[in-house]
Order: sequence, then structure tokens, then C-alpha cells
Amino acid sequence: MVDDDALNDAEWRTEVETRLAALEQAVTDSASVVRTGRLEVGVPGGVQIVGEVRSGTAELRVQCGDDSSDTRSAVVLYAHPSDAPEGPGPGVGLQLWAEGDAIGELDVLPDAAGRWHPSFHLSSEG
Repeated sequence: MVDDDALNDAEWRTEVETRLAALEQAVTDSASVVRTGRLEVGVPGGVQIVGEVRSGTAELRVQCGDDSSDTRSAVVLYAHPSDAPEGPGPGVGLQLWAEGDAIGELDVLPDAAGRWHPSFHLSSEG
């Protein structure tokens, strides 16, 4: 702690400005970057935006209902790199879920020669 009586006005002002600048930088740093394996915004079991990295795949989900629920509806955007220890290899995609069932998926995946191709899957099963 700074002994205010031991500092003259100039030293006190410099000390306060230095501490305030450090505090402002800490607030700025914490507001601009969050590092975590999973981030949830919303109400568990209700409407949520979930971002996470799971099994080598990055996902961003906008969903209603719980992950394990038969009533879950969601849009899932995902990407997985070629060097992921788990997962299907490189690719990006978008999935549509309704009442717990995957009903549509758009994937972009490379072939054996490394050329990327889109594929679209629809399911009417429920």
C-alpha cells in the first residue's frame, strides 16, 4: 500500500495514474479475450448459444432444449482440422436439428487429392 503522507503531490499523482492505467488495461484485456473449452450463453435446457471445442472439433450451436433432449432444435456450425487427434479429418459444415434429430447437413470436405467438395444430406426420418 502506498503511504500517502510520504508522497508529494507529483509522486502521488504518478502513482495513481500508473495504477489506474494498469487497472484499465486489465479490464480491457479481460473484456476482449476469453479462453475456455466451452462457453454457454443463455439458460441451460432453454435457449442457448454454445461454443466449444470437443474431440478436436470446434462447434458453435444455437439451440433450444438440452443436448441430450429429444426436444432439442439447433443450428450447429462446425470445423475440424486435419491434424486433430480425434475426428473425421479436415472439414467444415452446418447441421440442422429438429426435436433431437439431425435433419440436414451441409459439409465441405477434401477428396483424396486434396480438392474440397460440398455435400448435402437430408433426412426425413424422425
